[in-house]
Amino acid sequence: MALDAREPPAGWRPWAKAALSLAVMAGFLWLAFRRIPLGEFLRAMGEAHLFPILPYLALQVLANALRAWRWKLFLQGAAPRLRRRDAFAALMVGYAVNVAVPRGGELARGVFLQRVAGVPLAAGLSSVIAERLLDLLTMALLFPLALLAYRGRLEGVFPGIGAGVALTALASAGALAAAWWLGRNPQGGSLRLAGYLQRLSPGFAERARRTGGHFLEGLGGLFRRENAPAVALLTAAIWLLYALGFWALFYSFPFARTAAPGLEDALGITLVVAIAYALPSPGGAGTTHFFASQFLIGLLQVDPGQALAYATLVHALGGGWVIVLGGGYAFFARPKKNK
Repeated sequence: MALDAREPPAGWRPWAKAALSLAVMAGFLWLAFRRIPLGEFLRAMGEAHLFPILPYLALQVLANALRAWRWKLFLQGAAPRLRRRDAFAALMVGYAVNVAVPRGGELARGVFLQRVAGVPLAAGLSSVIAERLLDLLTMALLFPLALLAYRGRLEGVFPGIGAGVALTALASAGALAAAWWLGRNPQGGSLRLAGYLQRLSPGFAERARRTGGHFLEGLGGLFRRENAPAVALLTAAIWLLYALGFWALFYSFPFARTAAPGLEDALGITLVVAIAYALPSPGGAGTTHFFASQFLIGLLQVDPGQALAYATLVHALGGGWVIVLGGGYAFFARPKKNK
């Protein structure tokens, strides 16, 4: 039977997503490197001191260990016996996959956690959604502090960034409200969701009824009242450790003495790097180079070669250690044996 000319061929979406992510990466790499002579960039890379890399990596590992602990709290209802080390391993595997496939790591985290710890896939995936929404909302809530600290200059460096973050905050808050409404009663919520879908597709509604409870348990784990203080403290500690890591890495370059960046500048670059990683580029390639370097050049008057070298080091280190750890966990992990 001839294919309908109006229908795209099967399997076109993964290729389209890959093409889009590569285009985003290439575009931002061009924007980052277009006005900086290669010689200045290479000279700045050669002048980088290696010692500050050690505390940067240590703080990154610690921040993600706390992130895995927080994720475990989200899954307390669906997987009460989940170990923190299994959550950390799944987190690393997901981050390693994200280096090559944007957003592919979210699925990889759920699949890996099901394999090594027996956590229902629906619960694992929905808890990742809840975590991402919390991160976006936290970023949006911290952003006004950056606007206040730089007195409007941030908009001059990144036109429209304030409006973009405001829309992100509204969308994240709305999505979290919907997650709370559905996740407060997972079994009842799955029945309500199946009832809504029954009119559209009875078969899909039945699948939603069977897996919806696990999905909503993972989604609603963020709102467990007894875990709220721990989730708030862990979230604050995660962002603080990220900022301390970026602050330590400042001292790899001479601009740490001339521009004298403080902890507030480290928090500012943490926010712009978070925005860079939220864009659909493989492992933040290109977007991290552009946002981090432009922040340093536009707000701290850092030498362009050093600014781009710093951004390149942030990206290389951020992807390197998760590939090593995530690849190791993926290769050596043993599937959970069902009793």
